[in-house]
Order: sequence, then structure tokens, then C-alpha cells
Amino acid sequence: MFSTSFTVGFGQTDMMVLLLGFLAMSGKAAGGFLCRWFGMWWAVALMLVGTAGAYFLAPLTTRYTLLLGLFLINCTMPVTLYLANVLLKGHEGLSFGLLAAALIPGYLMATDSLTTHYSPLTTHYLLLIALVGTILIELGVLWFLRERRQKVLWSSVVINVLTNVPLNLLILQWGVIEDMPALLLAEAFIVLVEAVWYFCFVRSWRQAFIYSLLCNAISFLTGLLVQLLYSFVEFYY
Repeated sequence: MFSTSFTVGFGQTDMMVLLLGFLAMSGKAAGGFLCRWFGMWWAVALMLVGTAGAYFLAPLTTRYTLLLGLFLINCTMPVTLYLANVLLKGHEGLSFGLLAAALIPGYLMATDSLTTHYSPLTTHYLLLIALVGTILIELGVLWFLRERRQKVLWSSVVINVLTNVPLNLLILQWGVIEDMPALLLAEAFIVLVEAVWYFCFVRSWRQAFIYSLLCNAISFLTGLLVQLLYSFVEFYY
């Protein structure tokens, strides 16, 4: 999602375009080697911490710090593809398609038409807060339902990344929150999508629908409650 932020302000000269392309390509090639050398989770931690550090330190140092971030964020590509293939074993084409589709919100966030209400950095923060909150809430719901299978719990994280970000982009940028019927229709569509997703792991339509409905209903109502409390505090204090 943040990858387009690392290429802003470098101009469009032939040399710079080639350099940016080379860094992106070499990052994609280097991700697997880093995992082999440092181990999967240490390498992922290095990539994520390094990417965040480059992003937030660039204004305090030099914009060329962003080039390091561009390299590191591309290192995550083979890792996410490998983990998706493990999670969806036997459905490698689907896993690749889902990961490719997940790039669309980041592209949309970089367009001028979607930065009317918030700056890109503010949008990033809001999306991250909403995503992390939703993931934790829905994992809590699954745990309360006595779901302990690791593949089901991890699948919840993956599907939330794929659905929560686009939905919240609609809310933040296009004012869907002001049109409750449209918002509920979007939530209903996500319930159906997630029910199909959970079925791939639990092999029971009844259980998949229960998981999807309860997870989305509780996370939606929790988010609505937080917004109401925020509005109440802002109005009276």
C-alpha cells in the first residue's frame, strides 16, 4: 500500500525511472535470500521495520532514504506470495490473484482524486488503525467461538487485509459513511465474500457463514460505537 509513497518526488528522467525499476526488481529477488540467511520471521521484521523507518525518517534525513524503503518493501513480495501459497495450497493461481488485487487500494490512494478529504499520510494512519483493530476484534470473535486452528486464524488476518482496506477507502475518501444503505450493502457483500473464504478452510457452509456474520457484525458495531463515543466526547468537551 505504501510502495507508491517511496517514488514520489524523484522526477521522471530516464536514469531515475531505471533506478527505481532496478530497486523494485532487486528487492523482489532479494526477499527470498534474506529469509534464507536470517530466517523467515527475522527477515520479515527487518523488512517491515526498515521500510517504516525509511518512510518516517526521510523528511528528517534525505529523500534518498526512500530508495532504501522502496528496496525493502519489495523484499516482502516473495514472502507474502510464499505464505499465501502455503495458506492456499493447491490454489496458487487464486493466491497470486488475491495478492495482485490487494495492490489496487494502494494505487487508488496515490491518485489525486482520492486525496480530497485527507492527506496520504493521514489516510495511511487511519487505514492502519482500522485494519489492526478489525483484525484483533475478529480474531477475538473466532477465539471466543473456540476456533483454534492456525490456518483458520491466519486466514482471518489475510481476508481482513483484502477486504477491510478497500471498504475503509470508500468510507474515508468517497463519504460512504454518510450513506448508510450503501455502507450496509458493502458490509453484506463482504459477509458473503468472507463466508466463501472461510468455507475453503472449515469445509462447512454453516460454520463459515456464522464465522463471517459474527466477525463482521461485531467489528462493524464496535467501530460504530467508537465513532459515536468520539462524536459525543468531541461535542461535549
